[in-house]
Amino acid sequence: MAGAGSRTGTSSVRTTARTVGGHGLRQASRLVRRVSPRAWQAVVSRLRPEAVRLEVIFDGATLLNWRTAQNVSSIVLTPPHSRAGARRYTRSGGEGPAHGIVPLDELPGAEYLVAASTRYGRVPVELLDESAVLATRNEGWTEGARWIVCDEEGSGVRLVRDVEVASQPRVLDLDSGLGVVVITIGSQVEERWRLELRRRGADEALDCGFPIEIEGTRSTFRLSSCQWTLADLRPDQSISRWNIYAVPEGGSSAGTRLKWGGSSVEDVRASLRFRASTAWATSGEVNRVRPYWTKDQHLAVELARVEDSEGSIA
Repeated sequence: MAGAGSRTGTSSVRTTARTVGGHGLRQASRLVRRVSPRAWQAVVSRLRPEAVRLEVIFDGATLLNWRTAQNVSSIVLTPPHSRAGARRYTRSGGEGPAHGIVPLDELPGAEYLVAASTRYGRVPVELLDESAVLATRNEGWTEGARWIVCDEEGSGVRLVRDVEVASQPRVLDLDSGLGVVVITIGSQVEERWRLELRRRGADEALDCGFPIEIEGTRSTFRLSSCQWTLADLRPDQSISRWNIYAVPEGGSSAGTRLKWGGSSVEDVRASLRFRASTAWATSGEVNRVRPYWTKDQHLAVELARVEDSEGSIA
């Protein structure tokens, strides 16, 4: 009898599970009285949706890309204290693995809880192993804001806007050769900048003037012989190191020491490197120039005056 009862109970659980799966969770409560509490608990355990494993990759600008191997219909972003402002982003493609995008510049809030919409309703998500994007900062940018994803225990996966770093200018592009250094900087707010080189370990600064080109919030500077000859360089081949600052045009602050912000590359020191090149200084002498990144990813430049009977003019 025990065996038969056991088989009957198991059959009841399976039958109820199929029935619930067919009618949905809302109708499931009607079946509670038809099974024992133990059997009902087994049904709930079988039907409880698992968290959706989600991969989130920012494009470094205004788009968040998401994908999952599980079958979800959309990603739902909900403000932490109200469901009234929930925003739904439908998947691309048909059944099976899902992917889609979230335009960050459409989000009016500063923080959202991330969930997935499946046939079971709205279920939580958990981030996939971040090793896939370990070599990137994995952040998005919109005007006046940086976006990141946080996965803190007890808080769930959250999409957060950080506005504190928005006004700080960063290096968006860097090129160097023939004694010339071309730097493009930008921030997420409208501002006019000038560059300044400050000699490390000495009270000496070089005003590098204003940009040669301005496009929106981007400013491009060209540093060459005009700037290097202003430095107090001795013709003994000793190297001096200079930190690079962006100073507001009005001079209202001490300036911001420049860091990399051109893409999601995490270790720009290893991936964007330049050899030293020379620029004409005086007859028989050249300035040796090499831009480089410090260990904390700030931009700096090495300068030295060396003898050279030929030299080059830049």
